Amino acid sequence: IAIMNSTKTNAANNSKFVYLYYTESKGGDLRNRVYRYEWNGQNQNLVNPTLILDLPALPGPNHDGGKLVIGPDHYLYAVIGDLNHRGKLQNTNDGPDPDDTSVILRVNPNDGSAVKDNPFIKDANITMHKYYAYGIRNSFGITFDPITGNLWQTENGPDVYDEINVVKPGFNSGWTQVMGPLSRNTGFMIGQLVNFPHSHYADPVFSWKNPVAVTDIEFMKSSVLGEKYKNNIFVGDYNNGNLY
Repeated sequence: IAIMNSTKTNAANNSKFVYLYYTESKGGDLRNRVYRYEWNGQNQNLVNPTLILDLPALPGPNHDGGKLVIGPDHYLYAVIGDLNHRGKLQNTNDGPDPDDTSVILRVNPNDGSAVKDNPFIKDANITMHKYYAYGIRNSFGITFDPITGNLWQTENGPDVYDEINVVKPGFNSGWTQVMGPLSRNTGFMIGQLVNFPHSHYADPVFSWKNPVAVTDIEFMKSSVLGEKYKNNIFVGDYNNGNLY
């Protein structure tokens, strides 16, 4: 879910838009979709759904991602996992072409169109135009640093290495070839990844060798817990129920 305040062109009052990511079946076709709803404050409900993103859901049925966030640039960011695909977006050099899996998307919140300064906007494959990052196995958390404006992300590994990443434009997280620090992947070189023009690989800023099933990531954007926690990162896990 993501929430955005916006001023409608046909009304004097501010409108609140709510974005929801969910898996649905229509006509037997299973898809992951992001809809924009208008919040009707008077009736306390969501109205006027608009389809913003239409993404795959199969073969899955896991690694659907689904975290949404409105960035400080007022664009919509959405993450989807690999859905068990093994294509170029999963760094399989001889795999299928980009197919809206293993990516963070950055789009206009009104219609889902690609942002004009996205890192792959000049790629010959127009599917790449909406992508901000790729090579992501599965993620339950994306958020923005309130100080620097950088995008941060959590990522679940298979049997080794959950990650926390700083995601710069064109980030390649390395899956399926790399999880955890590159130095721990003996003999592997960055050139073995699928390196689209304007992409780059970066090590995680923190990783767990023994996965904890890392979940959401958020910044404490206030001092309600005390000044020592203001603008600190909080991360949860599923396996142990811990908050870091």
